[in-house]
Amino acid sequence: MTDLLFQEFPPIPSSSQTPQAIVLQENYEYDDTAPPVPPEFQNHVPHRMKHNGKLRLYKNEQGFLYMRNPAGDMGIVLFIRDGIHLHLVLPLRIMIIGTEFRPLLDKQQDQQPIVVTLTSGSSLQSGSTKLKRYLRTFWNCARHDTTTVMPLGLYAERYAELFSDANFMNNVNTIQTGIVPEAERVLRNGSFSLDNLLGLPDATTYSNSCQVIYLRIYIDLDGSGSVGFYVGQSHSVVRRMKEHEAVTTSGGREQRSCHYRVARKTTEDNRYAVVLCSWDSQNKISLNLLAIAEQTMMSLFDSYNSWISSSNPDTTFTTELRKTHNQAVYIKSVANEAKQKVGW
Repeated sequence: MTDLLFQEFPPIPSSSQTPQAIVLQENYEYDDTAPPVPPEFQNHVPHRMKHNGKLRLYKNEQGFLYMRNPAGDMGIVLFIRDGIHLHLVLPLRIMIIGTEFRPLLDKQQDQQPIVVTLTSGSSLQSGSTKLKRYLRTFWNCARHDTTTVMPLGLYAERYAELFSDANFMNNVNTIQTGIVPEAERVLRNGSFSLDNLLGLPDATTYSNSCQVIYLRIYIDLDGSGSVGFYVGQSHSVVRRMKEHEAVTTSGGREQRSCHYRVARKTTEDNRYAVVLCSWDSQNKISLNLLAIAEQTMMSLFDSYNSWISSSNPDTTFTTELRKTHNQAVYIKSVANEAKQKVGW
């Protein structure tokens, strides 16, 4: 399927409506010789593209809807295959209709480092400790900044699960109560030492939990005295720690990973892993909320790789990494604002 990125939209009838992106939600066989296809759109699909006289369309295929019939049940959609423009008349029930067409230049602007404009909802939130105030302020900022958050991949269904009035406070409280007591005592006032962190529960032997957010600590990188952090999540933390150590010592296919490049700058006795949050099988949380908890701890320890969160305009990213970059830049920006408000 051709990537639908245009400097301007391809020619369509002057009577067309504003094009909207669509994604097919099921496979479909299109017959351009049968009703309800209007005569002017019949026999337009090249014969070589048909199978048994029909064009096969596939679930998740993308196009642009630019005309609907008066009844509102059919529409004309532009697809592009092998450089050929296909204008197909399809039932609206087989597609998910998304956003209006935007030129390529506008989409390229989305790839630039995000400037965060925090709303009035980003004020300092209450809490009995700095840690609680930070968590509440941090996620309250993101919750109210929907114009930035939604395009970063937080789709409507996921946003509702995490940030709706019915769920938001319960989710924040779930993250707070998931912080293990030892970590809560160390982090509660925002002032702690490396020794404090090393005294947290050992992730390599921690077996009384179903879901865990952990912190890997790398000391004395290349003998420089520097320290590296890596935050991750696991449903089997002891096994995951063994996997991390095996990859670190093997120098295998993950050689290019920034995490393992840092890990290899330490000796085995200078690599540590501790538990920050845990939920047992009786209190298991959703994968979306677990991801939010992980992002919370990553923001707290600023453990993003410097290159992925770089705001340097000279830094370039592949298409698949650009969204991750934008997410990291945004979260770091919100975290910095929250830390300033809290006095972290």
